[in-house]
Amino acid sequence: MMNLIKTGKPIRDKIICSDGLCKDRITIRTKKKKLIISKDGKCYLCGAQLSKEKEEYDLEKDPHELNNVYSKKSELEKFLI
Repeated sequence: MMNLIKTGKPIRDKIICSDGLCKDRITIRTKKKKLIISKDGKCYLCGAQLSKEKEEYDLEKDPHELNNVYSKKSELEKFLI
């Protein structure tokens, strides 16, 4: 945080996170894009079955994540495999 305050530059350009309430669901996010890969997608809390498909969103054009633009050429996928 101090680096951001001192220089105005962010420390990292992407984050990777896991959904703690869902089996085998991982996300990588940048300022512009978000990729979600879900192998099982079942919620431990309510039992709902989430999508097993890979989802990618262009956060600049689609900030509400309504249009899945995933293609097999996702530049973010290489960070998760």
